[in-house]
Amino acid sequence: MSSKISRRDWLKLIGGSVAGLILTPLPWKLLDESAKWTQNWSWIPVPPKGRINYKYTACTLCPMGCGVRVRCVENRPVGLSGIAGDPVGAGSLCAMGIAGHLLRYHPSRLLHPLRRVGDGTDTRLMPIAAEDAASDIARAISSENRGSVAIMDMQPSRTLSYIYRRFLGLLNEGVYINPPSTSEIPAGLIYSVLHCRGAEFGFDAENARTILSFGTPVLDGWGTPGQFKAITEAMTRSGNSRLRITQVESAHSRTAQLADEWIPVKPGTEGALALGLSHVLLAEGLCDIGKLRERSEDFDNGSGRSFRELTKRFSPANVGAKTGIPAEKIAGIARELAANKPSLIVFGGSHAGGPFSLEEQILFMDLNILLGAVGTKGELVARGELPGPLERNDHLVDETQLVDLPDHSIKVLIIDGADSGDAMPWSLIRQKLVATNPIVISFASHLAGAARHADYLLPSPGYMETTGDLPSPASASLASYRITRQLDTSRGQSAEPLEFLKRMAAMIAAHPDPDFQSMTTEGLIKRRIDRIFSGRRGFVFDPASGETTKLSRLAGPRLHEIMEHGGCWTDERAERVPSMGFSFLGLDGASFDRIASTAERDHGTGTLTLVPVGTRGAGTIAQENTIMTKLYRESDLMKTGNTVSINPVTGKERGLTDGAVAAVTTESGSARVTVRLDASVMPGVLEASVGPAPRSFERVEPQNDDAILDICKIESNSTWRLTSAEISPA
Repeated sequence: MSSKISRRDWLKLIGGSVAGLILTPLPWKLLDESAKWTQNWSWIPVPPKGRINYKYTACTLCPMGCGVRVRCVENRPVGLSGIAGDPVGAGSLCAMGIAGHLLRYHPSRLLHPLRRVGDGTDTRLMPIAAEDAASDIARAISSENRGSVAIMDMQPSRTLSYIYRRFLGLLNEGVYINPPSTSEIPAGLIYSVLHCRGAEFGFDAENARTILSFGTPVLDGWGTPGQFKAITEAMTRSGNSRLRITQVESAHSRTAQLADEWIPVKPGTEGALALGLSHVLLAEGLCDIGKLRERSEDFDNGSGRSFRELTKRFSPANVGAKTGIPAEKIAGIARELAANKPSLIVFGGSHAGGPFSLEEQILFMDLNILLGAVGTKGELVARGELPGPLERNDHLVDETQLVDLPDHSIKVLIIDGADSGDAMPWSLIRQKLVATNPIVISFASHLAGAARHADYLLPSPGYMETTGDLPSPASASLASYRITRQLDTSRGQSAEPLEFLKRMAAMIAAHPDPDFQSMTTEGLIKRRIDRIFSGRRGFVFDPASGETTKLSRLAGPRLHEIMEHGGCWTDERAERVPSMGFSFLGLDGASFDRIASTAERDHGTGTLTLVPVGTRGAGTIAQENTIMTKLYRESDLMKTGNTVSINPVTGKERGLTDGAVAAVTTESGSARVTVRLDASVMPGVLEASVGPAPRSFERVEPQNDDAILDICKIESNSTWRLTSAEISPA
């Protein structure tokens, strides 16, 4: 009998049977060894003795919001596990979530407010009273200095997000910022291409038959665990119902390894490939051309600047020369997408490299339109609206994407302490700040990520130390809602962001707004649950009983009781999107030239290309728990930060060997890295790991963990996916 483990075997292991995984000794052996190994860590406390009990909540370490069963000794969490039947988490937790309760003891935990003092690179953090910090910040907000006051919300659509927008509405120049996201389909893209204003769309990837993924880790941390489990189970089925995934990516990622096929595309040419596929679909009549003409003014209007005219420039032969993919392979991919529907194009981007540009996203969305993959099962689907606790007429400022914010326009920036799941170069944020004396405030619970660059650090409660909520995951096809309640007391002098904002609002205004001053997070969450109940739609999962009940069968008090004890509401599947018009080139009249230029470019001809790689939560405190050390440092399953994987041919040309220390240089700077030779890496590509540094699990003071992101080039469209680089022995 062969002992070879196939890709299908791996898919069955990691996604096909959570119950089977629980019954194997592997995860428990890992946990046992991790526990023994970490007993020497002085910062991990000995569990107390007392009554064992179980509580239910939701994980807030990323925006997915998986259900968590918490094993407690008295009121102290000592163990976390998934909840069987949970509609989001599918009964599992990731490696970050399993040990999330230990992060409260990490050496980088912030226990009191700090202020950065000093100039230039010679700075240090000093304790400051919360009242003094509020006074300093309020004075900066009220100053006559030109610039706006902004809050960057790392997990939008929470109740706290509405509080941020309400606070900014009290100011003359308040700006609410959504950071770049690799899970969300941007509202601007939906409106520009699908003409749907205010609508939310998700990927119904779990019901597709064919998925073409452009650089998106659909098999490595993308989407909810429920989506992941359904996708991997569909990939192991036999017959016509089996799901096939093709990964288009310059890096040989885990998704590329597990997919049915990896298409190694030349960096920066994904847009050209999308147009090449569109060319085949149109030239061979594999889509309904008559209907597309009826529903789109720019599809084929005879102007010479229509979408169809643009695709004619991108024949498979031309695209093959540009992308490095054979012309017959391009044609084959297009035919397969047309033949094995429902087909879905997924295009979020990678957690370390960030999202694609708007022009590239338009081209990927166009492919979905040509395939008829908008509006029904297994496609891009509209999901129902999740009610908010406040309305726009409650003085809420509008949402703004970071890319749309003018450079050097922010004088005071408050950064929310949640984890978006995506890495982001600090230089991208810095270029939005005014040139002279900007102030950056962080609400983080740990000295990690963006908090390392803040002038004021205001510790917020950590995981399971506060009441909050988790709205629909951005990638999900159904709206959902759940809350997380306080299960443990906060450490040190942490403060709720709402209470700090109230304090500042009282200092800024001569007559503080009574409505804002009377707000409570608990009251707003209760209002939100009441609004969900009034809709009488969807289902409610009760983790205590494991039962799912139609919302229409529950009384209001019962809904509140279930939600307060870890329950989850999920909406019903939305009806098919009504007939809509399309703009293949977007609503901007100048977009034809921009899209054509994006697809025609040759990135870094004759140079190496730096491609940031990393999993969800790359570079944040969530990566630095006890289980993650096994994955990063002991097993080498995940590369630690500042590790660069290169093809042996590239290494030989540069005089580099496996394990060598090297310097990667770009126009933005230089970083010291460790080299790994890997024959699966494309020649000319530097796969640069973004993640925790090898010693970051025990230290308090942060080092330059973001060196890779620091040297990435920020393009004019605020992307940093690709950077021309060189590498040489250090």
